Amino acid sequence: MPLRALTRVAVIGLLTLCATAPGLAHAERVFSRDGLTIERKTTRPGFFYRRLHPTGQASGNTTWTVRWRGTELCSDHMGGWLFPDIPRRHDEFACVSQVAFAGSEPLLGFRGADSELVVVYPDTSSGELSLRRMAVSADPRRDKVRRLHLRPAAPGWSKLKTAWYETVLFRHMPLKAVHMGPGEVISFNGTLAIVVEAPREGVPLLRAMHVRPDAHPESVASIELPTDCAPFLALADDSIEADRRRGAWLQRAVHFDPSTRPVTLHLRSDPDADVCAAAPGPY
Repeated sequence: MPLRALTRVAVIGLLTLCATAPGLAHAERVFSRDGLTIERKTTRPGFFYRRLHPTGQASGNTTWTVRWRGTELCSDHMGGWLFPDIPRRHDEFACVSQVAFAGSEPLLGFRGADSELVVVYPDTSSGELSLRRMAVSADPRRDKVRRLHLRPAAPGWSKLKTAWYETVLFRHMPLKAVHMGPGEVISFNGTLAIVVEAPREGVPLLRAMHVRPDAHPESVASIELPTDCAPFLALADDSIEADRRRGAWLQRAVHFDPSTRPVTLHLRSDPDADVCAAAPGPY
């Protein structure tokens, strides 16, 4: 083969290698307590790969390694830890694929061969490790989550959207899950939550709910969203910045005064507009 052809093959091979190179990996320990450690490894694609994939595909990849006293929580017998009450699942394989933090408390997302994501709280308060499954719905048929992504809800609280478009509020200390049912919590002050439920069929509903960690949330007022209150139907952006803007908007658009009897929920289509709907509560 002529020298020029050999040179061309070598250059093509080098470019191919650069384009497919995985890039640099950065690992850091993000949690350590009582023998439980969590390590996050982020791999950033190389320069040529990013040039070939300029939109999203080159954002990198994050993997997690969780160890208890040096042993990784990833094996063929993790089912016994995750489902001690279901003997037929004791020998199932599972490994941590996602991690989120409710304040300083970690939540682990275990995924097994069936691709089911199991949300678990690793409790080490007794000196031993206990993996507590955290139900994300009061309905076992809807106890599913696609992505373990917690977002701020209020000081000391986070929220999680489930695969069935229900919302779970997590109190950080001590850790407690509060099932809010169908809908998106769009405003929460630690006691009162405003929930928008937009069913596939029917009229969207706005609910004001009293939240107590030791009891089921109590609906204190609700109202169907009329067409002239349509701006509420656009509250679908999941970004934190959108949450902040949304919260500021709601402080003026929704007026809820629990000191009045009966409790009344007022709704405006615009913060400066007249009330377009009002709903008295049950007491």
